[in-house]
Amino acid sequence: MSSIDTLDEIENAWIAVGVEIPSNLAIIGSSTLCSEEHYYVENLPSGYNVVWQLSDNNHFSINATTNDVCVSASNYYSQGATTLTALISYNGGVVKTLSKNIYTHGTALSISGTQEAYSSPLGYYPEQTFSYNVTNAGSGFSSSNIIVNADCDIVLKSERFQGMEIGFEGNGAPTNVQHNGSIISFHTQPYSINYAQIRSIGGGDDLKPLKPAFYPFTMQLRDEEGCSDFDLNFKVETLPFLNDSELQISTTSTTLYAHLLTAYAIPIGGGLYQQPTWNLSVINSQTGQIMVSKTVIGADTTVNISSYSSGMYIVRAVHDGNTYSAKFIK
Repeated sequence: MSSIDTLDEIENAWIAVGVEIPSNLAIIGSSTLCSEEHYYVENLPSGYNVVWQLSDNNHFSINATTNDVCVSASNYYSQGATTLTALISYNGGVVKTLSKNIYTHGTALSISGTQEAYSSPLGYYPEQTFSYNVTNAGSGFSSSNIIVNADCDIVLKSERFQGMEIGFEGNGAPTNVQHNGSIISFHTQPYSINYAQIRSIGGGDDLKPLKPAFYPFTMQLRDEEGCSDFDLNFKVETLPFLNDSELQISTTSTTLYAHLLTAYAIPIGGGLYQQPTWNLSVINSQTGQIMVSKTVIGADTTVNISSYSSGMYIVRAVHDGNTYSAKFIK
């Protein structure tokens, strides 16, 4: 045969000389490796041979016969991946190449995450990033609570997600779940009155405002062999009920986030913009004390409320002669 480079050319060349190449060949075996796993080529005809290779010989090893190979991980506690390749030969020449990706999850768990900025008449959350790391998260591990926001797109990334199957437990299970290799994304359930603590401030039918509350769900991650199954527990923070859709706020135990919809940049020519300026104040509704008063440039700002005592607070924004207000309970 003349010089042949691609696998398609190899197969076409063998077909041209009358060699039948089966089309239904496949490597059979788990994609997840606990400590060791056996693999073989399904539908291999008599007279055909197999040579096995690994892309990573530093963390994995093989012990092979003609159509059986045992792949071992040198250190199960370390995360890793390799590609197992089967070179199918006939009369001393390679006629087809098969490959299969194999993962060992190890026990270290490192997750990076992002959640989108979310704004609605019910509240505002800025875009945020978070991380979660555990040194020993073997089979049966269950995380402590990872706090995310309601009605937000969440993206999680971890090498441990590769080769895993995912499921959810809890009434607040997310929607639009997508799993692509090391990335899992989903959308948390929107605000619901069922997840809020109602605080009446005026009696009668006045049910405003609502204090932010939490609802849980659990993400279950399972591999084929069950050697590195684990659960991630989430708490989803609901948005507070606001009485002014222009001034949008949300709170954690330490921080007030404020976003003013009317405070948008104004173009002044030449690709330049003038940033808006407005005043934000936080008032203790029980005592009338002004907790903070500051000038804000741009649409967003934060206030440290970690030292605030429990109670109701009024957030007031003044912009272009207009006053906007919202309330929260700490």
